[in-house]
Amino acid sequence: MFSSVFLIACVLLTPVRVSASRANVQYQIANGNRLSLTSDASLAISFGKAGASARFKRQASTGAGTVDGGAINADAPTTSGNGNQTLPDDANSGGAAPNSSVPTEPPPAVTTVKPSAPTQDPFQNADVIHDWHKYYESSILKDNINSYWVELQSTPKHQTLSDGHRVAVVIPLKFTFFFYGHPVSNVTVATGGFIYMSPFLHQWLTATQYIAPLMANFDPSFAEGSSIFYKSYEDQFIVEWRDVVLKDQNSTGKFRFQAILKEDSSITFVYKTIPFAVSNISSEQHPVKIGLSDAYYNDTYLPAFNVKKRTIYEYHKVNVPSNTIMSGTVVVLKSLPTCNRLDSCDTCTKHLNVSFDCRWCNKIGRCSDGLDWFRQHWDIHGCREVRSNEIKECPLPHGVITMTTTTSNSTTRKPSSMVSSSEMKMGCNSTTDSSVCPLLPPPSHPIIDPHIPISVDRCADGTCKKDEFPVAVVVVVVLAVVALLASMIGWVFYAYTHPTSRSGMWLMEHRPSQIKAKIKFWKNSSDSSAKYKAESEA
Repeated sequence: MFSSVFLIACVLLTPVRVSASRANVQYQIANGNRLSLTSDASLAISFGKAGASARFKRQASTGAGTVDGGAINADAPTTSGNGNQTLPDDANSGGAAPNSSVPTEPPPAVTTVKPSAPTQDPFQNADVIHDWHKYYESSILKDNINSYWVELQSTPKHQTLSDGHRVAVVIPLKFTFFFYGHPVSNVTVATGGFIYMSPFLHQWLTATQYIAPLMANFDPSFAEGSSIFYKSYEDQFIVEWRDVVLKDQNSTGKFRFQAILKEDSSITFVYKTIPFAVSNISSEQHPVKIGLSDAYYNDTYLPAFNVKKRTIYEYHKVNVPSNTIMSGTVVVLKSLPTCNRLDSCDTCTKHLNVSFDCRWCNKIGRCSDGLDWFRQHWDIHGCREVRSNEIKECPLPHGVITMTTTTSNSTTRKPSSMVSSSEMKMGCNSTTDSSVCPLLPPPSHPIIDPHIPISVDRCADGTCKKDEFPVAVVVVVVLAVVALLASMIGWVFYAYTHPTSRSGMWLMEHRPSQIKAKIKFWKNSSDSSAKYKAESEA
């Protein structure tokens, strides 16, 4: 116990080198009028990366500790499908966690960055730039703002967002929005020009799982008239960052842009005022991103710290080129069909108009390609194992078994009572064969919420010893007690049947009636004893 506490203290107190561009990029979450830090403060948060150890972030109300795992490449690849994406820009952030109140900071010194035009017009050969990102299809339109901008003049500003810096607010939607195919009913709007999409809240919102029309170090509380508005309709949700300025580049002008989430799960970025080139926005104090990102979680246990750790793996990212963003630009991101929106075995195995390799895992009742919010459940329940086109390997309803004849490749079914249990094949956890679907039983472990921390085996990796109940010791103790009782009963029986023996004589001398008489004698002799008064005549 002492060693664990000492180790945690060493980690939290050891100074960590953190570059200025990664430092203190933590957001406070306002749910109603209450500020909180995370959905589960007992979890340690880290961000996974291929080829480097993960950073450890322990959230607490008094501070946060980090263990740096190496430098981060700011020019990470745009997309990845292997589940080991390069870390987000601010994943190396460290320092103390913010207090539970909105921080008050003095106004920064006025700074100036000389605007510079892009070296080449991105719209030189076309007014619309199309791109395909596997999960989304993007279209970047030039000078088409009037068709997409939504005026929110009668909408009151959000007071908490408009008066804060690095503050985020959870807002419910009036429709179900699908983000990377996952249903979302609440979004978290941040002052830094982005929307956080995961129900699992933590301080490092800029890392991943965001919709970012222009993520930067905006401070609505700095300039007069800077405000953040939102309007929720039955078919769309609109957020406007109106006349916001950069905290560390406040002399460069005011930005005004919108993010629109629609019921068909499409996303639109509309830029009304961009005072200077986005490529000149500093990322020293806050990451600068335009696009989308999503991630999945992996829950483990750290025996050295006696805490649960949640590692966040970014599996896909859409980067919109910064040189295409200017006043009047519109970015439309159309959601493409994904496996996790297919809710039955038949639709999953056929996966019409879906470009992913969809599999149906009957154990948890989900369709996936293995990369979504349910990734850890997919692995734990063995959904990676596939027996495509082999019906004999898949689980069938009770009383039915699939057998393959020796004379042909056809399959026949007969009652299980006609075959031995060893002939039943139950090794198919997921399938891509639609002919198996009618034979599958109901899911045995359906998963509802992937963000609830998974109960992990604390000793699964062999780094700690399991608390095994000492069954052998208990058996020995019980046997000893039984033997002692048996010997005492045997001795009493022998003494009772042999009164002239030593045991018999001792038992008669110490029988209850004799002991009572002795006690009475001692008591009477003590009470009736003569009391003398000593006097001296000397």
